[in-house]
Amino acid sequence: MKVDNTKIVVAELSDHEIFTPVYHSFLHSKRLNGKEKLLYIVLKSFLNVGSREGDVYPTIETICDMVDMSKPTVINILKSLEKKGVLKINQRGLNKPNLYTLYDYKALWQNTENEANSELEKQRKEEEAINFLKTRGYKFVSKEKELESNTGQSTETSTNNQSLPKNDNTIDTKKNQEEVKERYTLNFLKESLCYNDMLLTNPSDKDMIDTFFHYLYGAVNSKKKIIRVNGEDKPREVVISVLLKLGYFDFLYAVEKYKNNTTKVNNQGAYIITLLYNAKAQNEADVTNQVQHDMYG
Repeated sequence: MKVDNTKIVVAELSDHEIFTPVYHSFLHSKRLNGKEKLLYIVLKSFLNVGSREGDVYPTIETICDMVDMSKPTVINILKSLEKKGVLKINQRGLNKPNLYTLYDYKALWQNTENEANSELEKQRKEEEAINFLKTRGYKFVSKEKELESNTGQSTETSTNNQSLPKNDNTIDTKKNQEEVKERYTLNFLKESLCYNDMLLTNPSDKDMIDTFFHYLYGAVNSKKKIIRVNGEDKPREVVISVLLKLGYFDFLYAVEKYKNNTTKVNNQGAYIITLLYNAKAQNEADVTNQVQHDMYG
């Protein structure tokens, strides 16, 4: 049988495509889960041909389209990849996509440090819990100081150890009384509403987002019995209750409403609080209306 070599060569050339190298050590590694591996490979596809590491800067929208995942899911995976040390996220400023520095070397994918990593993760979670409680007025004594006092390095220390323990590791009463006015810290609000994620997806809106958090913080810690919303006086606790139920998308919905407003705003603070107060209900109503429109025309 005679073989037409010309056709074979043409077929090989036409089938040639750019590819992304994926190493076995990466595929077998337990450091990343399936979704994290998929997103990591997609990011690697933006590297120069032949490069194992480097910088890439696709938009969040492009990544979402390629992995077929929602924006919040992609953002959470990117944050997880950064925590696990396989990439670094660099914000580049107004109207520019983030720059991702990718790392890929053999030791990164080895599974020999599972126990150590587990212990580090445990310590990280413990530190996060302690930091959160500190923002709520609690005070802690470090293990080193506790050990020092127990060894009796001085007469004064030894004497103190014989008395009832001071309430330093629960609540510093005086400090707590001073902070009663601050019922909800700014850090607490930012963590609850995923502030860093907002900046990740909306870097050009940072100043406006910060302004909204400023007024939200003021409202939930207000000493006034009445807060004006929608041109009406409402009980403070009612307003605070509504504001604390805001979610990530509700907050950004209010910011977007402010950006789209074309009328003059005389009282910025009151207007922003009103937008935040109405955001959850209006956002849900808009979503419902859009779904009905898509289904029934």
